[in-house]
Amino acid sequence: MNRGLALISYSKSQTLWYHAYIFVVAKRYIIEGGLRVREKTEAAINLRLPPGWLHRIDTAVDCRPIKTSRHGWIMEAIYNQLQRETVEGTLDIFWENHEDRAAPPSYRLIFCRYSDFTGGAMQPNRLVGDAALKSHLVELGLREKVAESWLERVRAERAVPIPNLMMPLEYLVHYGYGTGGGRTPAKASARHRT
Repeated sequence: MNRGLALISYSKSQTLWYHAYIFVVAKRYIIEGGLRVREKTEAAINLRLPPGWLHRIDTAVDCRPIKTSRHGWIMEAIYNQLQRETVEGTLDIFWENHEDRAAPPSYRLIFCRYSDFTGGAMQPNRLVGDAALKSHLVELGLREKVAESWLERVRAERAVPIPNLMMPLEYLVHYGYGTGGGRTPAKASARHRT
């Protein structure tokens, strides 16, 4: 029996009771967290491409041995490009003046890349204040809540490593690496003189 037709046969009081019951169940479901608003994990963009590029993309998609959508191919290409523009490593964070609780916290950050490591002392990046550290971690690509949790760990443990961090190339210069990811010659020679 169709539920819409069944409601028509109810009396007015039964219909009101049914709607009140649905309202209470829905309200309880929402309050208990059954219906959670999900954090927005994707953003929609319009992508304008020259017609020749679109033809090349479609050809590449058609040549794949496993069926792939055009959208999936473009997402994979963007992901691969982002991977080439980052360097994986461990970011060590040290709270230098943890004994002096009255002073603003001073942090020393050292990034050690996993591949193409050229030996020698690492150049630290120094930041002062919790807001500066949190902001820097967000700029490196960590979500705000994740950055806050790392900040809490540093405050509790005084030193923490953040493993498998994907450091954008433009931030490597703050850690003694050149834009290509290697040591800058000027900094390397200055380091040997001291």
